[in-house]
Formats: sequence, structure tokens, C-alpha cells
Amino acid sequence: METIRGALKSIKLGSVLIHVSSNCDPTFGPSGNFACVLGEPYYKKYQYATCQTNLYIKLNSDNRHVCRSMADGTQPLYCWNQCMLELHELAEGPVYSDCECSPGDSLTNNPMTSYIKLPGNCYSPNGRDCSWFNKCLHAKYSCSGNNFNDMIGLASAICHTQEKIKDAKGYKWLASVTACLQVQMAPVLKQWIHLNCSTLDQKASAVQQTCLKNPLGVESLCELEPTDIWFAFWAIREYFTTNIVSEITGFLTKVQDCSNGKMVSVLRKVKLNLGKKIKRIPHSVVEKYLTKVVNELKWKEKGVFLLATYEQNQYITILIALRQNIGSYHNTTVDRSLDDILTNLADAFENGTFQFVVDGEFVEPDTMFACSDYICSDTYLHRNATYPTQQGKLKTNTHTNKFIYIKDIESR
Repeated sequence: METIRGALKSIKLGSVLIHVSSNCDPTFGPSGNFACVLGEPYYKKYQYATCQTNLYIKLNSDNRHVCRSMADGTQPLYCWNQCMLELHELAEGPVYSDCECSPGDSLTNNPMTSYIKLPGNCYSPNGRDCSWFNKCLHAKYSCSGNNFNDMIGLASAICHTQEKIKDAKGYKWLASVTACLQVQMAPVLKQWIHLNCSTLDQKASAVQQTCLKNPLGVESLCELEPTDIWFAFWAIREYFTTNIVSEITGFLTKVQDCSNGKMVSVLRKVKLNLGKKIKRIPHSVVEKYLTKVVNELKWKEKGVFLLATYEQNQYITILIALRQNIGSYHNTTVDRSLDDILTNLADAFENGTFQFVVDGEFVEPDTMFACSDYICSDTYLHRNATYPTQQGKLKTNTHTNKFIYIKDIESR
């Protein structure tokens, strides 16, 4: 304990604790060991310190802090990192409640703390281990909040995507986002910290917004060229197998913000209006419905890439691109091909092609239109669907209050 206190006395901005005891070997660590230390004269209260890798400390502080060099001038692989510096960027002064401790206290005696044994490398993520989000973050927190789970889904997709692409700027940006998400979320794994799910959901949302906008050590998203932005977006989208992907909705919003609302030339956006229904159509039904539409139009065979959202329980919005040309933004051939695809969609819609029954739900959009910009302030290609009366005519079973088809609609 005295050796840890001694190291804290020499702390200054730009460096963190050197190796001071056998609990944090400068070569072997292990990461995740922690102690309750005082650190006079820089702090007046006891706080936790964690054995962590020098790499993590640099990532977490955006290269503002490193492990202090040893006597021979070499920099250790591991060192102690005090809580107030890691969580609050304070090298001296007060000790906040989320860092404060009392010597000799056991974590298991604290009714506010849930202690879960995690692998040591969970506490010092390197930004490259794609399993970190599930084996560490999700292992401690089993919350079902949308922001938290969407962040984990997006982070995993970005991490796996960066391993597959070789584009220089796109790769560097994706890798930096992955590292940012890991090091920004790592502090919530501290053995003495256990957030409630509402607080964790807010934390996940804030971290995702920060890391997508300004990841570690590279340009912000909006500083990238449009080709790089959309290349990264579609590469991440391809990681998911569904038509509706809630995990990347926030990313899409950031991409659109960078474009100032203007639609790049090789993207198309279309909206299908389901009309106002007495009974809400579930997302799962809309997802299966979209698969039927994609199969009907043979979009996969034509190389059409799409991302759909289901809004206000009424609109299905579809963003369309050509998979093999997502990096080409001034190609008139691509423009013409997309216009042909959109026209074929509109013609099929108007002819009543997209009348399907999914899981017993009757899905029959009323109208559609295409958008000239992301917010759809300027629209075109308006179509009203005309469905065969012999297929669309319904009667109601008064005993079950379920729709029954006079003539079954063939599942396509």
C-alpha cells in the first residue's frame, strides 16, 4: 500500500502511475487488479486504482496520458491508473463518489454493487477484439434498453467490417470508431460500479453519438469525402442480414447530417404508406413483407442494396443503392440503372403486385412516392396501388374477429 501511495505522490498530467507492487507487474499485469489508495498531496480522499495496459491508457485519454517510464527509461506495458484520472480527467483535487473507497472494504459487502468476475483484458480493451462487446460489456449488463443493445450491435458490426475492408480512409475511420466505443464504455465495467439499465442506456447513446461524430485520432465523420462516408455505411449495413436494421439508424442520421440533407446521386429513397390501421402491424411482419417485395423484384439478383425503416407504424421507408457501385458517385450509368429500378418498383406497386399475407396479417400499402432529399420535402413518382378485388375482398369472422380471405392470396 505504501508503494502505491508513493507513486501517486509523483503523479502529474501527461503520465500515470508506474509499476508499484506485485499486483501490477510492468510486463505481465494482470489487467483488472485494483486497489484502494490515498494519493496525497494530490487527493485528500481514498480512491480506486486499476492495473491497466499502457495501450488502453493512451486510447482512453486520446494520447494525453501514458505509463510513467521506469528507471531504465523503458515504458512499462502495464501500470496503475487512478480512477479520477480515468473517469474524470482529474490528476488532482476532489475524489467523486464513483471513485471513492475505504481501505479494507469488501466489494461484496456493498449492497449497491454487483460484483461479476470478468476476464482481465475486459478492463483494458485494445480496440481490436470484436468479442469484447459481448464477452465483457454484455456479460456484466444484461439490460434490454434499445440504445444499449443497438450500440453493441453497431459496434460489433463496425469491428467485424473493419477486418474485411482495405480502403485506407474507410478502414482507419472504422477502426477508430471501434476503439472509441470500447474505451469509452470500459469504465462501466469497474468492479465497484454497476449502473442501472436506464443510466446505462443513456451512457450508451451518448458514447455512440460521440464516437460516430469524432472517433479517436482521425477526421470526424463529416470531414470524410462522401464516397468514404457511404462506403463505410454500406459496408457496415452488409454485416446485417435483415431489411430493417435498428442498430444503424443513429449512424444513418449522422451520415445524413453530414450531407446537409442533400441526397447523393447514386442513392434513392422511397416511402410506402400502409395507411392508418386500427391494429398496429408488428415490425416482424413488416420485415417479412419486405423480404417478399425484394424477392418479387429480384433485387438481390440485380445487385440492389437496401435499408428499410418502419416509421410511426404507418410508413415503410426504403433507402436504395446498387451494391457494386456504392463507391461511385458521379456515374450516369448508375443513375439511370437506379431510376429504372425505381420506375419498375413504382409500376409494380401501382399494378397491385405487393399484396401479401404475412403471419396472418393483411399487408397492403395504399400509396408510395420517392424523395429528392432525406427529409422528403420534395417528392415525386407518386403512385396509388390498385389491388385485384377478387383477392383483396375480405369478410370478418364474428367469433374470432380475424380477417378471412374469400380467395387465398398466394404467398410469393
